[in-house]
Parts: sequence; structure tokens; C-alpha cells
Amino acid sequence: IKVEDNFQDFIRAGPGLVHARFESKFSVKGTDKVVPFTVEQSIQWNECTTGAEQTGETMRLESKRNSIIYDNDEEIVRYTMTSNISPHNPCGGNGLCLDVGGSHQCECKPGYESSSDGFSCNDLDECSTGQNDCNSNADCSNTPGSF
Repeated sequence: IKVEDNFQDFIRAGPGLVHARFESKFSVKGTDKVVPFTVEQSIQWNECTTGAEQTGETMRLESKRNSIIYDNDEEIVRYTMTSNISPHNPCGGNGLCLDVGGSHQCECKPGYESSSDGFSCNDLDECSTGQNDCNSNADCSNTPGSF
């Protein structure tokens, strides 16, 4: 059995809790059979917390060179893969990535707005849009995420 290279985005849902969902397919060597599959998983553990909000962080697990072999003599399944996990946030540093129905949606932090592609967050210029509470006699100066 050969499993396609794939990646899973594990999204931190709270202290000691991550969720992931991904779709892939496997093929049976020597046949034309291709079988799609979906994996949804939650991993929970006891984590020391700092009291700070820790939701929204995303880690990406890349899985390559996947192989599954069944040994008839030992009646055992052997699964091999090469994997790597690293921080991943397609929304950039100014947004939180949310997994919505198997795709991603970016929720921008205050002072930022969604880009036209919907996958990154850009600074909102509160001064030029009038979205500020500066006194009419003051000069408004835009800063990243604020004014």
C-alpha cells in the first residue's frame, strides 16, 4: 500500500489540546485501486500553562515517503514515513488561522484587515479610513496594528 505525501495542520484549541483533519488517498500496488480517506484527530495532554491565551497556534506535520506493508508470516502491519513538524501560520503574524471544514480561514488581529486573497492580514490604516478617535486638531499617525 502506498500513501500519498501529505501534510496535516494541527491547530491549538487550548492548553494541552490540538485538532487536525486531512484528506489523502492510498493505492494498492499492482492494482488500479485508489482509496480516498479522511483522518480527524484530537490530541490532548496535561500541559503546564502560563495563564496566557494559547489558542490559534498552528503546527504543520509533513509526511513523505509513506509506505504500509503487511507481513503475512508475522501477521503484522509495518508503517514507515519520513516526517517533519514546524510552526505554520498561512495568515502571517497578524492573524490567526482557523480550520473551517477542511480549509483555512484567517481571522485578523485588531488593527489589521484581510487581504484580497483572504489568506493574510494587512495593516489597516485607521488614519486614512477615518477609523480613529484622534482629536480633530491632532495629526493622526498610522502604526502597524494601531495609530
